Amino acid sequence: MCCLAGVLRQRVRRGFGYRRDDSGRIVTDPEVAPLVREMFARYATGAYSLKDIADWAAGAGLASRSGRPLDRLSVRKMLKNVTYVGQVALHARAGGSEVFEASTLRS
Repeated sequence: MCCLAGVLRQRVRRGFGYRRDDSGRIVTDPEVAPLVREMFARYATGAYSLKDIADWAAGAGLASRSGRPLDRLSVRKMLKNVTYVGQVALHARAGGSEVFEASTLRS
């Protein structure tokens, strides 16, 4: 296994639709993942605003880690997050980042 992959496994924060299993690995959450996929599907149609998607997500029961309903900015952040498309960004910040396909981190 690549050294970088080991570091990422320890420090990657899980996103919506994922959870940690008993061994600490990040796995798909079977209850939340379909809702996240639906958010992306709605966004992809172009027919829904970020507020529409946030309202739908709140109605579907999605909430932030603090328990608050998702707002349009939280939805935007999620939809723009490269992790959901199978990429990992290292040192992501304004002006650039290194982005890797998740499959390249496995040996």
